[in-house]
Amino acid sequence: MTVEVAGGEMPGEVDVQARQDVIDRLRKVTAGFSVAGKGFSRSHGLQRTDAEALLLVVDAERDGEPLGPSRLARGLGISTASATVLVDRLVAAGHVRRHLDPADRRRVTLAVSAATMASAADYFAELNTRLLACLGDVPPEDIATVAGVLDTLLAALDTPVCRDGVTT
Repeated sequence: MTVEVAGGEMPGEVDVQARQDVIDRLRKVTAGFSVAGKGFSRSHGLQRTDAEALLLVVDAERDGEPLGPSRLARGLGISTASATVLVDRLVAAGHVRRHLDPADRRRVTLAVSAATMASAADYFAELNTRLLACLGDVPPEDIATVAGVLDTLLAALDTPVCRDGVTT
């Protein structure tokens, strides 16, 4: 069977249901992370968007691509004015710091404060330990395969979708 996908078709015999089962399981994993994140947010008096912003800033720092307010706005799907209010709130609460980009002093980048990082590490330590234990016996080549599949899925999620005139 040939399956049509965005950007072309998937050649050969494809077990579509097995692939859909993987996507369904990923959705459940995402929901589990969301529940954990909501607990962290509640315990720190954060709004949902604030917590999402912190994750985006942490991920950008980890990737070596510091995030500024404009990219944060795009990542959250909010206006730059709303992102400015959000960043002001996070800075005032001590969760985020603003930095001038040394390469372009007109550009501001964001960094999560050490105190917030430590608090998050403490809050999620037990969950992270359990998740790492789940992967403990998985061979390195399988970990590499899973990482590659997840990278492919993340790239697909980064591709804008337009439905009924709304781009997401």
